[in-house]
Amino acid sequence: MSVGNALQCESYLWGKFTTMKLSEYKRLGILDAYALGVLDPERTEQLESDLETNVALRRELNEVEGRLENFKKNFTRSDQKKKHTGSPTKKTSPAKSSKNRRIVTGLLILLVVGLTFVFLSTLYQKATVQGELNDTNLRLSQISEENDDLMMDRKTLESGLWNAVENSDAVVSLRAGDVFSQRPTGHVVKCHLTERYILLVENLNPPDEGQFYQMWGQSGTSWRRMGLIQKNDMGQDGRRQAFIFPQPATDLELITLESTQPPESPDRGAVVFQR
Repeated sequence: MSVGNALQCESYLWGKFTTMKLSEYKRLGILDAYALGVLDPERTEQLESDLETNVALRRELNEVEGRLENFKKNFTRSDQKKKHTGSPTKKTSPAKSSKNRRIVTGLLILLVVGLTFVFLSTLYQKATVQGELNDTNLRLSQISEENDDLMMDRKTLESGLWNAVENSDAVVSLRAGDVFSQRPTGHVVKCHLTERYILLVENLNPPDEGQFYQMWGQSGTSWRRMGLIQKNDMGQDGRRQAFIFPQPATDLELITLESTQPPESPDRGAVVFQR
């Protein structure tokens, strides 16, 4: 065999041996274990010996180490991102989310119903109060009209009574006492429609606070109180006024100006009118 043929044969056998050696390393994962630092010492020594003479094996180891380095970088970046962002938000299940929406919707409905009820109740109360106020105003207006009618009737009655005083002999005129400097006039007239006696006075001043006019009649030898006239019963201008006797069966004898404490008999020093 010539020298050239011998060299070609050696080169072929070395290349065949290298390919098988590289594939064996890759199949058994020896390169990955070496790159990770977990390969046993015996195989580590053999691999490092082969790396000195096998360029393809060295290139493959470099690629394995590059992939491992990239993996480490990606893993470190992902871990740092988790640290910055914190733990991922826990997602709410669709069933729980739907239940929460139903609860919120129910609460909103209850709130709207409650506010509507309060609003309608307020309107109803306002309408009720306004109705009662209108009824009260109407009643007051009716009372005012009735009072005006009574005042007109009273004036008509008083006018008729004074006409009776001037035109009738069946009238008892009273003599004024010395209580007032301006002597008032008084008359007693019998109303035939009611069989009651009526006292007509003119220029009689209202009594002071705490005083009243006491009417007196006699039953045998005893004095009897027939009624009284208070300040609120009289007008303030001293005009003509009429008072009905509470006890018509007794003749009026005296009218005196008394204090708040009613006496048992008339005060002769405070006579306003006498028969």
